[in-house]
Amino acid sequence: MKKILILAAALYLSACSGDAGNSTEGEDLATIAATQSPTLGQVAEAVAEASSVPEMIQGSWVSVEDPKATLVITKDKYILGYEGSKNDTVDYTISHKSCTDSTENEDYYIYLPKDDMCYIVVDANEKNLSFIYTARGNTLTYTRVK
Repeated sequence: MKKILILAAALYLSACSGDAGNSTEGEDLATIAATQSPTLGQVAEAVAEASSVPEMIQGSWVSVEDPKATLVITKDKYILGYEGSKNDTVDYTISHKSCTDSTENEDYYIYLPKDDMCYIVVDANEKNLSFIYTARGNTLTYTRVK
């Protein structure tokens, strides 16, 4: 979400600056390239990436630290498993609201109300899922099951 705000601000400032994007005599190509505003496509890509996190976390995952530990996330269920044990299935929510004080920010929070557990999503993509367990501060890392 932070990327979206930065890109949107840069695009806005670029649009408001008139001829600021035009090269002036004496500027080299590296300076021009470094100061160019993001394209509308780059802004759209950042928006799509950030808004896809709730969908991206869904799926079957296996812990990087302990391959016997599994996690399945559906649209509304969070299912923890461990080889030889019964799975623990609970409801969850994902939002930009902090679990502790309900303030809104750019991070995604996963909240398990039954267990009063909160996680901050650090990374969610086609292959990996990482989040921080807020009570301890440790990072849990998973890879998607193929």
